[in-house]
Amino acid sequence: MAIEKFHLLRFVVPKNEVNFFRNTLYEKGFLHLRNVSSLSKPVLPTPDEISWLEEDIRKASEVLSIFEAFHPDKKTFVENFIPKKPIFSQKEIQKVREKQVFQETYSEVVSLWNHLKKAKDDLVKMKQLHSQLLPFSSFSFSFSDCKEYHRTKVVFLQAEGRKLEDLEQFEFLRTHAVIVPVRTLHQKKEVLHGFIVIYPTSLQEKIRVYLHRAGFKEYPFHSFVHSPNQELDTLQQRIYQLTEDIQKWEDILEEYRKQLPHMLLWKDVSINKAIRAEGMKKFAQTNNVAYIEGYIPSDQSNVLVQSLEEEFPTIYIDIVNEPTNPPVKLKNHRFIQPFEFLVRMYGLPRFGLIDPTALVGIVFIVLFGVAFADGLYGLSMMLLCAYSMKKYWYDKGTVSFFQMFFWAGFFAFLFGAFTESWAGDLFTISYLPANSFFVNLKSFVGVMNPSESFIALMVGVIYIGAFLQCTAILMSFLQRWKEKQYAEAFFNNLSWILFIPSAVIVAGQFLSPGYYPVPLVQYSQWLCLLSLLMIFAGGMIQSRNNIFKGIIKGFLNMYGIQSSYGVATLLGDVLSYLRLAALMIATSSMAMSFNLIASMFKSIPYVGVFIMIFMILFLNVFNFLLNIIGSFVHPVRLLFYEMFGRFYEDGGVEYHSYSQKFSNVFVVKEAKR
Repeated sequence: MAIEKFHLLRFVVPKNEVNFFRNTLYEKGFLHLRNVSSLSKPVLPTPDEISWLEEDIRKASEVLSIFEAFHPDKKTFVENFIPKKPIFSQKEIQKVREKQVFQETYSEVVSLWNHLKKAKDDLVKMKQLHSQLLPFSSFSFSFSDCKEYHRTKVVFLQAEGRKLEDLEQFEFLRTHAVIVPVRTLHQKKEVLHGFIVIYPTSLQEKIRVYLHRAGFKEYPFHSFVHSPNQELDTLQQRIYQLTEDIQKWEDILEEYRKQLPHMLLWKDVSINKAIRAEGMKKFAQTNNVAYIEGYIPSDQSNVLVQSLEEEFPTIYIDIVNEPTNPPVKLKNHRFIQPFEFLVRMYGLPRFGLIDPTALVGIVFIVLFGVAFADGLYGLSMMLLCAYSMKKYWYDKGTVSFFQMFFWAGFFAFLFGAFTESWAGDLFTISYLPANSFFVNLKSFVGVMNPSESFIALMVGVIYIGAFLQCTAILMSFLQRWKEKQYAEAFFNNLSWILFIPSAVIVAGQFLSPGYYPVPLVQYSQWLCLLSLLMIFAGGMIQSRNNIFKGIIKGFLNMYGIQSSYGVATLLGDVLSYLRLAALMIATSSMAMSFNLIASMFKSIPYVGVFIMIFMILFLNVFNFLLNIIGSFVHPVRLLFYEMFGRFYEDGGVEYHSYSQKFSNVFVVKEAKR
């Protein structure tokens, strides 16, 4: 439970060794570069190097987009949350780098894709022309003859929902043109497909004006020469040829698509090369040397410095043991590491703050367990997470995510067993034999039934809320003590740590006389008075010994206007934890209701039992998925708002080593196939 300590390394490197030194730092992969380019003009990579890398990234992205457009992947529900990525070993990555086949693949894929797109566009046009020309197949004219007439013009008009009356409304057209309607069958009904209009060439301009006013368009038959039947045969052959070409190109493209994992890897490799080159822009340089700064975890600095001094005897290295505002790298036990996900959701702590990950993890799984309290649901969640951790072993982030929910499911299992909730009331004589193992197990491990002892549940949740508020204030106390703000720690934190538990006991004695032992109540009363005196003393210190102002500030501190806490805040925050009790009751009650609905099918002859079992499974899976969301959101809200507001300060800059990273593929020591 700590934040990694860093050393600041400063390097002065001869200018002729900068590129080699940069590559060495990148391969070592420990340094978080600090931008010092403002000290002088930055060291820039060669323009050709940057342009080549940017071109490789563009080409890789283009190939991947072609594959996605050609064969879109249908993602499952799980893959929407856990992207499916290819897995490569370090040896396989090296082989891909050595083959250098990417440029050829890019050229072939782009060429194939362009041919395929053009062929598909042409096929659509050919099919459309074929369907437009087909109704004219009964006519025996030749299109070339129509074009050679000197005194007569022939046009082919589209109907598009228009009628013969739309043309015949113009007397000029009725008098000077011959209009032939062309019909076709559509869904077993004869519909108007278009018109053939024949008119004298001398009247062409006037006729076209009327046709335009009627809103008619011509069919695109201008390229046709032979009779409609002959042109239809030609179109059919062209359609057949295009279909064959499309199938051939799709088969070839599908073969290239098998190289998709390597294309993803090549993109990552190109991006890493670009990052390595861009890193030079953070260096500073003079005419003869380059200056570089970077942060490194303190336990790794000596090894890196010794290695660099052996490889580059001419460089100068300076070490700063306690730098100001270094990046933040959380350092936790592997059991605690999964809960760093929650801390990052809020924001990394500023450097110098106490790492709250362990506290956040324990509090989250306990609150989740209270909200999702069900033995069968919790056990199912543990099994599901265990299976997912094994399946996605290669993805450290995914494994950590499921580890977090595995322990959350464990506490849901515990609280569910204690509160006698097993998919609601499934482990009762209503659904199982009276002497069955599961009914006896429920009775043996059960401590209380929330629906029968809701007041006791509320009191227990209030105690949890009060304890967690004290814990948050204790974290603030430790942080202020660490930063030597002793007055704030004593009067503004310790006072409330003493006041909250003692006030809860005094209030409990008032509401339920005789519930607590008399000595405990007496000690609590004295602690209340002592903590109030400390709060008012803090007001006096803030007012610089002015008694009148000190009293006013004491009351303000008591209410919570000026201090970091207050009675109003205490009531609001502690009562906010009652949502956990409501969620616990909701999860159990919905399961009981669903079980009751399912049991109604039991009386159906022969198939009733099977329907009931199916409905119980289906409805409880729905209840499981529905309530797991609320059981995650509300504990996180209590953590971020009610607890983090007491002590936590974000604003840390995350540590990023200057090294290769892969976002499109997974890299392991040995790939399992």
